[in-house]
Amino acid sequence: MIIPESIKNRVDAKMRALKMKFWSSFISIVNNPNISFIFVITNKQNAKKFSWQPKTILKRSYLKALEHFVLQLKKLNRKGKILVESDASQDLYLIQAHSRLQAIGTSNRKVLAGEYRSMVTSLSLVNKANFDIDVQIADALAPIAGVRYAKDFLKKKIFSDKVALMKTLYWPPR
Repeated sequence: MIIPESIKNRVDAKMRALKMKFWSSFISIVNNPNISFIFVITNKQNAKKFSWQPKTILKRSYLKALEHFVLQLKKLNRKGKILVESDASQDLYLIQAHSRLQAIGTSNRKVLAGEYRSMVTSLSLVNKANFDIDVQIADALAPIAGVRYAKDFLKKKIFSDKVALMKTLYWPPR
């Protein structure tokens, strides 16, 4: 980028204002108590101990995430949408988990199939090129889930208020 010296200060001021507006909006969305973030982190070492194949990890992780999502919806007496970034190698497992829950409900029977169908109003697979804000926020927060995993599971000394508030599932169980 080439900026003439005569307008550099104005451009800098506008860029700073845009950054501030972006981060203010981003933080207000992330801190909104009506929005929940669910991350499933798979401990690959434990998965190997259980002889899980990559597709087993995907199947169980998606099922666990969707079960947790619908349990949150039930607890809060709300309906919700599932919006994920499409990945051709994984979409099938997500759709299978969604279909299973629509057919038989959660494994712990706390949410029946009909309740699931009523609470989960849609499943959307979107491409990165759509620039959906939901996917952008999830992409931005994914590293924080890794930090939370390092802090809680690996017992590394890390602290952040939002990291402490995030709901993270560990799969497979310890």
